[in-house]
Amino acid sequence: RMPNTRICVLTDYLATLYYLAAEIEGRGMACRLLYGGMPYAARDECLATFAGTGEILIATRAVTAEGLSLTDVTDLVFYDFPASESAFHGVLGRFDRFGRISQLNVHALVPTSPAGGFISESLGLLHRILGFPTH
Repeated sequence: RMPNTRICVLTDYLATLYYLAAEIEGRGMACRLLYGGMPYAARDECLATFAGTGEILIATRAVTAEGLSLTDVTDLVFYDFPASESAFHGVLGRFDRFGRISQLNVHALVPTSPAGGFISESLGLLHRILGFPTH
């Protein structure tokens, strides 16, 4: 990690959010949790702390539909990859907004063993969106 790195890990499920938090904290790192339906005061405090300290932000993808602007994020990790191109672009819109001062690095985790063609579908989607070969 670099001092100015701000990592956000996105997942689809609240249970996965708590699992990731336990794993990250178990390795001696700090994280903040952000999920849909959070009280606005708690959400604002979470985002302010994240922007100021650089703790890892773990968020559910549903929270990105709540009008957030996450321009402080430097590295976005898709723990659960969106199922469609429109969902992918919708999420990226929350991170790539007016006021961004650094490049957004996007990382996608896909399983290493085939699961009903999910790997090839995910890589194909990334190829269509990004316009260059993925691996």
